[in-house]
Amino acid sequence: MSPNPMSADAEIYIVRAGDTLGAIARAHGTTTAKLVDINDIRNPDWLSVGQRIAIREKQMCSIVPLFIDRDRNPIQGLSYRLESTGMEVFEGTSQQNGLGERFICKEQGDIVRVSVRRVNGTWKAISKVEARTGEKLVTLRSGKVKIRTRTEPHPMTSDSVPVNDQVSKTIPTTVLPGTPKIAKGTMQSSVANGQNPGIKALADKTPQGAFVTRVSKDLPDLQKYFATYTGEAITDQDWSVAAGIIGCEIPVIKAFAHVESHGAGFDKQNRPVILYERHVFSRRTNHEFDSKNADISSPKAYTVATVDVQKHTIADSDRYGAQGTHQYERFEKAYTLDAQGAIQACSWGKFQILGENYINQFRSPEDFLRAACTSERRHLLDLFVPFVRAKKSSKLGTLQDALIQKNWVNAAYLYNGSGYKKYNYDNKLKEAYEKIKSGVWTV
Repeated sequence: MSPNPMSADAEIYIVRAGDTLGAIARAHGTTTAKLVDINDIRNPDWLSVGQRIAIREKQMCSIVPLFIDRDRNPIQGLSYRLESTGMEVFEGTSQQNGLGERFICKEQGDIVRVSVRRVNGTWKAISKVEARTGEKLVTLRSGKVKIRTRTEPHPMTSDSVPVNDQVSKTIPTTVLPGTPKIAKGTMQSSVANGQNPGIKALADKTPQGAFVTRVSKDLPDLQKYFATYTGEAITDQDWSVAAGIIGCEIPVIKAFAHVESHGAGFDKQNRPVILYERHVFSRRTNHEFDSKNADISSPKAYTVATVDVQKHTIADSDRYGAQGTHQYERFEKAYTLDAQGAIQACSWGKFQILGENYINQFRSPEDFLRAACTSERRHLLDLFVPFVRAKKSSKLGTLQDALIQKNWVNAAYLYNGSGYKKYNYDNKLKEAYEKIKSGVWTV
């Protein structure tokens, strides 16, 4: 640990035995209330030795580690170490929600190395993080899962010889390309309905009496939705019907399909293309899962950027990331926590209609999902058209009028939100429309 409790450069105080927050405040010409506010201290009467306290708000530059396993469950009781380039060191243990203690750095740009303790007591460095002004949540995802189990003595024969286990041979089954992944497990049990979702460890024995631990988890039964897939393509007649209902040109509609999904509404496994939105899930679940599942539930939306305005690298956990399985991993985890919230938190299919718009056409999010899993034809007629007809703003009018008038700015705002300029969405729509109408592009 750092022998010097005070860093003169950034006015960071490191708590020693016998310290109180009031005494620290008086010694540095501030108040207990200010230190509580700056450092987000929940209990001012409880400090831990080695805890770092920022004295001035302008000096606040910190990271908070979040440890999760491969299944995105929080890892509790993990011993970790944080080391800054200034040779400051803090050791702690992750909480029940997987969070570690806030680590306050000397200055912006300070590099913090995160290490975890191995079973043999040595340390393994797993990440390096660049600190910046404010607080930065750093999600550290393990490639393994953590389970609770214990070892048992191996059964012995009467001659004190270990019993041999007969390993059964399994014959691999042939799976045709494009076959949807069938979900294993059940979402009907109590543990799968919010009481204890995630990895389960069950003590068992082999036929020869050896103790084993069987690991499983309750997976969402998404196959019941994927099984509705028919693969119906959008016909020329369907494009005409949609354009007629809206009152716009066909290339206008096709422009949205091109920009949103490059014209492909399903992946190679016949699953609808999705984009998971953690801020929508957070909102739809009243922020219930923000503290324990910050990587998939947070008021802060993901970003497509790789660096922020200060040129700092943005963590993968804060980025949308790749399409396909990556998005479904997030969705499936959210689904085990709150199925309806997870469905509403994804943009679905060829036109990437957000699930919370189910109310335009369906009685429930589940009915919306069945339609999204069926065909691109339903993406057009049952998801896109009702959304266009329902979306409106007191300032900008209706999305339907924007499409009719080819007002790309209003269309971009109403379709994709106020951040459309950041992604040049209006100009992308205009370009797609012009090239599709001229025959350069096809959808």
